[in-house]
Amino acid sequence: MGDYAAARPLYERTLTIYEVVLGPQHPNTQTVRRNLAALDAAEGRG
Repeated sequence: MGDYAAARPLYERTLTIYEVVLGPQHPNTQTVRRNLAALDAAEGRG
């Protein structure tokens, strides 16, 4: 927990896969996008 540097590439890879497989508007894709935004906020990026 709290290892943001390790989490970022996993979220980004998951987002890319979900966008291709499920589409950008799928609820699971949106959840990953929100989680990535929360990661940005936790790192002070957003």
